[in-house]
Amino acid sequence: MKRFLFGMILTAAIITVGFREGEAVDKQEIAPIEGKIAFVTDHSEKTRDIAILEKGQIKFIDEISGKPRWSKDGKKLLYVNMDKIGKLVVVDYQSGGKRYFQPYPGQEPVLFNDETTFEVRDAYLDPKNPKNNTQGVYLFNLQTMEAKKLYESEPGRLIFSIDFAPTGNKMLIADGRLFVGAFEKNQLSGVKQIGYAKWARFSPDGKKIVLSNSYDQDGKKIGDYDQIFILDLETKKTTQLTNNQWNNREPCWSPNGKKICFASAREGHPIVGAALYAINMDGTGEQRISPKGEYSDYKKYPGSGYWRPYTDTEPDWAP
Repeated sequence: MKRFLFGMILTAAIITVGFREGEAVDKQEIAPIEGKIAFVTDHSEKTRDIAILEKGQIKFIDEISGKPRWSKDGKKLLYVNMDKIGKLVVVDYQSGGKRYFQPYPGQEPVLFNDETTFEVRDAYLDPKNPKNNTQGVYLFNLQTMEAKKLYESEPGRLIFSIDFAPTGNKMLIADGRLFVGAFEKNQLSGVKQIGYAKWARFSPDGKKIVLSNSYDQDGKKIGDYDQIFILDLETKKTTQLTNNQWNNREPCWSPNGKKICFASAREGHPIVGAALYAINMDGTGEQRISPKGEYSDYKKYPGSGYWRPYTDTEPDWAP
């Protein structure tokens, strides 16, 4: 992971662009969805495209990028462009206008409002002893370009995901364990562990958390693969939605809170060949929602064998 000096000056630019022409989706192949899903894909046979699945079409937004997150109203999309030194990009979905912030030293951005975003950055690096390395959660102001550290991980812990409650008063941090803290006046306090998770998101009403892990909430290993769970914050009850012999990761909620979208790797590789699926909150009605496909020239990817399926990951669902 690249490291940038905390004191570097960031610059912003606004550019209006047209989205690349997308591809039609075979409606017999996948289930229809309401709203739109941003995700990372290689359907265009380029590395790590940001794409949007909406109304049976895939629109390609940018290349060599990741971690797409919608604003609450679905009008803006935030992601990290990882080409060269990296950029934070905010897209106006209606006009196609893009705001670039460069250099951008973070990952896993979460758009809070038009002015601020949360992110994960390297907080401390010890090249001689990686076990001493830490990461931090920062509040980044898009107007002033100032960053404020809210939280620092334990040495050797990788922060997989962060999320901000829609009610505006809580934040979660997942590093294999699941932490929740209070957020008031740009301060994170009272952070405590409530369970175990690698990827986690608050529900639209803030009363539940969907998470992915290979451990239950008591820390007992349940298998070799990550599965999808829903944790009720009021009752502390956990409901397991998937139970398969493959990894189910990176869950997110539908805008109405009735379904979960997640990346499911069913081709025998932990990541390669993952596709997006949706499932009801009670574990029923699982359906594939991203189209099937494979590379026309597998030789671009040495060691992948004679067949290389497309990979869809990192979904985020908006109205």
